[in-house]
Amino acid sequence: MKKYYISLSNKISLLLFFTLIFIKHSAFSQCTNPNPTGSFSQEFCKSENSKVSNLDASGGREIVWFDTLFDGNKYSNTDPLFDGTIYYTDIIDGGNCSPNRLEVTIAIYGDTPTNVDVFVGKCNQRTIVSKEIYVLTKNTI
Repeated sequence: MKKYYISLSNKISLLLFFTLIFIKHSAFSQCTNPNPTGSFSQEFCKSENSKVSNLDASGGREIVWFDTLFDGNKYSNTDPLFDGTIYYTDIIDGGNCSPNRLEVTIAIYGDTPTNVDVFVGKCNQRTIVSKEIYVLTKNTI
């Protein structure tokens, strides 16, 4: 029977590999804050000049937005939102984090058209108070 031995350098490599997997996997994470909650897609109007502070999420006192699902760069509340961009939120309370980040996709709609009588859409700035309906009939002989 042939015996196999693992060298010390291979043992250290394996230990380092499993340690990194253990630390990065959210099931073993030390993050104990609740997961953030909110809508997976949020809509804004171009004319609103929306910023990160306009994003909606809940679940904790300090909601922080990032550019990636893991680690990543933290957004400032004054950073502008961009159409089609995915933003990730985490709850950072008491120096702790959430096990999972909420992924939010942004849709930014254009300006309200000016060349139509009635426009019903996300960025409509006018409210229709009343509307008269006229029925045209064709006289038959």
